[in-house]
Parts: sequence; structure tokens; C-alpha cells
Amino acid sequence: MAGTTWEEANDGLARVPVFELRGYEWRPWEGMTIYAGTHGRGYFKTENLLTNTKKINKKSNASVKIYPNPSSDKAVVSVEATKSGMATYSVVNINGQEVLNGSAQLNAGTNNIKLNVSALNNGYYFVSVTTTSGEKFTGKLLKN
Repeated sequence: MAGTTWEEANDGLARVPVFELRGYEWRPWEGMTIYAGTHGRGYFKTENLLTNTKKINKKSNASVKIYPNPSSDKAVVSVEATKSGMATYSVVNINGQEVLNGSAQLNAGTNNIKLNVSALNNGYYFVSVTTTSGEKFTGKLLKN
């Protein structure tokens, strides 16, 4: 059944375990093709399962570094911004609770945002910086 489309085999697909889904855009003007690999029934493909699939551009000039990492009292979030403007930052624990936030002025180029993490419990945190122009930077921090 390898190469069967969903339209041809949709009667039994709901009961077949899928071990992998992949999307490929061979010809951008035709849209994305989704492939599903199954256990024992081959693979299936569709070109109309997803609509309005947004292609993510991974070639971004924006980057973020956090140091020292791990940190015990202070951490520096180094952001390589492509544009100047205000930014907000937040520190979120692994339970999804925001434990620290603030704002900073960023210039085009390298910017350092200093965080006081001494009051935080030991553990892992996600640090997000979002600019008013829509750039978003995310990094991981270990507090010890």
C-alpha cells in the first residue's frame, strides 16, 4: 500500500498507528505535501490535509545567548537584534508560570539585558525577549 493517498485508503487509516509525519515542499508553487508513515500499512501522502501552512524562515539574523549559564544570582541575556526599539522580556518556569518580567531599549546589533535571578528557585527557565517590531528571541537558563 506504499504511496497510497488518503482518499484511496481513508477507510482504515484512523485505526493505524502513525509513527512519523513529514511535510515537504518540493515545488513551492504547488504547496506542501504531507507524508504519514504507519506501522504495517505503508505510507500515505496528501497535498490537501493542511491549508495555509506557513513556511518558517530559519535564516534569521536574530539570536540570543544567556550567560553565565548556569547562574546563581545574575544572568545576562545577550540579544543580537536586527532593528532598534523597545522590547519586553519574561522568564517562565517549567510549569509555565511567569516569574520575572520587564522591558528594555534595544539597538540594532548586540544588546545585553541584565537579570537578577537570585530570588528564583533552582531549576530550568525559559527566557523570552519580544521586540515591538515582532522579533522574538528565546533561550534556556539553569538557575542553581
